[in-house]
Amino acid sequence: MITYLKEEDPEDKWEQFDAFNSSAVNAPLLGFHFDDTNVKTELAAVKNVKEEFIGPLYTGSVDPEEFVPQAIEKMKNAGLDVVMEEAQRQLDEWVAAQK
Repeated sequence: MITYLKEEDPEDKWEQFDAFNSSAVNAPLLGFHFDDTNVKTELAAVKNVKEEFIGPLYTGSVDPEEFVPQAIEKMKNAGLDVVMEEAQRQLDEWVAAQK
């Protein structure tokens, strides 16, 4: 794709882009993939809770100070901690394998 400079663009616009892009750092978790096989049931239950709570939060029809703690508690009861522990276990194994 060919693009041209506008009058207000700096003369070294492309050099600035190149310098910016060259200074990019890869995210440390690039390449990690969570395998949900061991927690499919819990993950489905947590997603159901999310669907129950997300609409009222997005529309602003509830007080988040009250509603968010309720959502978190219900997600934890649905197995959120189990999902998080499994994700952390897999991540720890993946990080160890990268060294």
